[in-house]
Amino acid sequence: MQSDTIVETYNEGKKNEKAIFFDFDCTLTYTHVYWLLTDIHQYSQKWGSTLDNIDMNNLELIILDPDWEKYRNILTYVIFGGDERLAQIRLFLQKIKDNDFDIFITSNGNCVDIVKILKFFDLFHFFKGINASMRLPSPDYNCNELPKHRYIDGFAKTYKEIYYVDDDPTENGKLREVKQLIFERRYLNIPVKIEHIGKTDPNVKRYIYFGKNIGLEKDKNGLTIEMLNQIEKYIFDTEQNLENTIESNQISIQTAGKKNDDDTFEKKYIKYKKKYFELKKLKKF
Repeated sequence: MQSDTIVETYNEGKKNEKAIFFDFDCTLTYTHVYWLLTDIHQYSQKWGSTLDNIDMNNLELIILDPDWEKYRNILTYVIFGGDERLAQIRLFLQKIKDNDFDIFITSNGNCVDIVKILKFFDLFHFFKGINASMRLPSPDYNCNELPKHRYIDGFAKTYKEIYYVDDDPTENGKLREVKQLIFERRYLNIPVKIEHIGKTDPNVKRYIYFGKNIGLEKDKNGLTIEMLNQIEKYIFDTEQNLENTIESNQISIQTAGKKNDDDTFEKKYIKYKKKYFELKKLKKF
């Protein structure tokens, strides 16, 4: 049975106000690890052509071998696209963790596979929590087993800023509680300000999705170094205005009461705002 209890990999006793959630397959990884480790034959039909000079029969034997260390170089290439990309991911994760972000994985994959890979490539320690909705548990770590969007929604009241990176845009569309909190603040006439990270107003609530808007394609080869640079520039650039950066697939936080015609969820929220207030008997946020 799935549990709504959030499991954390570490608890440093410090409460951060910013969180970033990563999908795993074809986002952090260079390939679709779930299929690589679950069904090599189906994997080879869709992703085999992206791996130069890799024999699928040999790769299957490598995957099945319990001693991965013998094949570290080839596994680095297959799973993370090579040493350079892996090094950049590690540097990126270290930087955002050093800047008071909590980092999470939310995936439709298997816990046992994700944990094994993160530990093998020395990435596990970066993540505060791991959500893997498939039911293959890891002996080393108790992942959450929620749908991806429900896992993120579970933190909606915990963080002032939430960033989500996923190659599948439909997952972003499922998020509602995170977005609803933003709109509640705006339409209860509480000013929402755009201030740079580290000096945010107590009323600020920000949610940004990174996916197609930075060139991340579904089921392709994950985040490139350039995409990592785009995310880093955005979340650390204190001078940029939210409206002038990532132009699609985002929630634009402006001053309270200003309408965003491009956001269908916001339109629905405005349409039913009066009914929402009546049902909730809300007079103030």
